Amino acid sequence: MQVASHQVGTDVDPKDVLDFLDDQQRGGYAYIHGYCSSTGEVAHHWVQGACHYENMVARSVAMIDSGALLAEIEANGLEVVRGKWVNGAGVESPTNRKSVKKGFTVFATSRRVYDLSNEQDRATIVAEIARLREQLTEPKTVDQGYHAEAKGAFSREGEAAGVLYLRGCMTVHKHVIQQGEYKPKASAESTAIRETMRRLLPVGRYRAYKLHDNFEHISLGGLNIIQGANLSQWELALTEAGAVAEAEAEANAEAMVEAWVGEDEDNLPM
Repeated sequence: MQVASHQVGTDVDPKDVLDFLDDQQRGGYAYIHGYCSSTGEVAHHWVQGACHYENMVARSVAMIDSGALLAEIEANGLEVVRGKWVNGAGVESPTNRKSVKKGFTVFATSRRVYDLSNEQDRATIVAEIARLREQLTEPKTVDQGYHAEAKGAFSREGEAAGVLYLRGCMTVHKHVIQQGEYKPKASAESTAIRETMRRLLPVGRYRAYKLHDNFEHISLGGLNIIQGANLSQWELALTEAGAVAEAEAEANAEAMVEAWVGEDEDNLPM
């Protein structure tokens, strides 16, 4: 159930919402309820918002340089799961791409646990840690067209007016309530190793959320942000948490009454 701004009657000027976001503490906790991603997945997200990505990188590099990442892998091993395209004989595509012409049309999943007591595994992991560090400290910079509108909030060139991005979020927890449709993703073993190790670092918790009428409400700073009907004007509403709870309770009551339509009035819940 989506709580619309007209249900709580608290529409505010879009600038007030951006000012509210600017007033929030960096790294403060936020809750995004009912976020629908581009895959169709619907989930509730708990995050720390408006974090500096540079700080995440610095903390990640520190973990690598101190040996903490290697120590964690040494203690627990590293399970690497990756997708791959194979032919009918199970031979893997050398390009990691699907090819009907060459017969690589079957998607498969491989799983391997790297054990640092094995010399070859250790050498592989140490080499990939060095490559991961290089990627973190010498990234390829590409202008993605983002423009800061408020602390942790961005617009983007080419997007419709009103589309807002929350960037610099560090995920704390995610509860999936509806699975999405995830496209098969194949990768080389070395790439999969680095991606798996990256998830063990602070940068692995980095998330960005595109807001365009695809969430129910966002709770932070003691208030809720609810997207209104007019996306082109960033018609958002700041509401007291209790107002959202009231709207949800009212909607649930209406749904319950609808469920009893056609039944004897004496059976309706009081």
